[in-house]
Amino acid sequence: MPITTTRRRLLAGSVATLALPAFARAQGAVKPRLTAISQWSAGSDGAAITALGKKFEEKGGVWQHSPVPGFTTEMMNKLRAQIIAGDPPACSQLKGPEIAAWSKIAPTVNLDALVAAAGYEKVVAPDLARLHKPGGKWISLPLQIYSTNMLFLSKRAMDKAKADKTPVTWADFNDLAEKMKSGGITYPIANGGTRPDDGQKFEASLAGISPAAYRAAIMNLDKKALEGPEIKAAFAQVRKIADWSDPNIGAQPYATNLKRFIDGDMGMMIQG
Repeated sequence: MPITTTRRRLLAGSVATLALPAFARAQGAVKPRLTAISQWSAGSDGAAITALGKKFEEKGGVWQHSPVPGFTTEMMNKLRAQIIAGDPPACSQLKGPEIAAWSKIAPTVNLDALVAAAGYEKVVAPDLARLHKPGGKWISLPLQIYSTNMLFLSKRAMDKAKADKTPVTWADFNDLAEKMKSGGITYPIANGGTRPDDGQKFEASLAGISPAAYRAAIMNLDKKALEGPEIKAAFAQVRKIADWSDPNIGAQPYATNLKRFIDGDMGMMIQG
């Protein structure tokens, strides 16, 4: 089950997906066993993956979930180790770009017939479809789709700042952050302090400056784009975001600040 999330995409954003290795098909047992590996280990994420497992069990199968808390790196390391040891999970949750990486490590199931029967490809954005069939065939399916640069606003903080317009550019965003600060909100940005949280702020900054530069630099790793002026401007925007964030949040997840955000003590949250 690959998750497609964080790195790539304005339109192809982040997508939780399912991918199945070819050698993990049902083995003819009375109750087929499905082993799954994912980052959804606790809280609502854990509840979501548990609900998926219950659906499988309702159909007569045996669901075995192996959660891997942490960043995508930990997830991929565990997945590779299991594949090398000859004990690959039947499905894995990964982020879009990692679907292609996994398909090079081990053979995967061809889902073309199922996708065609459902008419699924007709309603999926081309960028999203490409992530799920890196070799030309469908090997995974999205579980959830969201953008890496979604902006959430606290109604109470907006009221404190006497603001009623949603920012649509970084200039708007910066103006609103200053209004919130002037309105008594010490930290206008509700930020986490983990690697994916900080990295996502850079992605969101670049995507908001130039979708074309984002696609070229982040999705295609184009050297010219990576050295372009948009990248420098994105780092400058990230610095502004950092200045409006609580500096005492290091190594803590963004959820630590959710209550302060809801209460209006923090004003904006960038999440995917």
